[in-house]
Amino acid sequence: MEVRVKFYGNFRPLLGTSEVRVEVGEQSTPFDVVRLLAEQCGPKVRAALLVERDEKVRLQSGVRMAMGDEIIDFVSDLYKPFIEQMKSSTPIELFIFPGLVGG
Repeated sequence: MEVRVKFYGNFRPLLGTSEVRVEVGEQSTPFDVVRLLAEQCGPKVRAALLVERDEKVRLQSGVRMAMGDEIIDFVSDLYKPFIEQMKSSTPIELFIFPGLVGG
């Protein structure tokens, strides 16, 4: 399945784009997409999105995500497969933005 990922705030200049599309399996999770992007986009992007502590990889504390019009709950939704979170057959849109965004 295709996931359209949009970036906001300081992530846009870091990635050099405002949007990418990635192909993942139905059992993939939002966290899987972030890990894939971190691997494909190099060490600066990886450092901005992920942190490794105690041999575990986690999302950086300043990173926020939404899927469609819902903020992703990092406790219950970040590791839940897309297929379980989809409300319709519309394409999946994932938004990645800094924790504090002015407007």
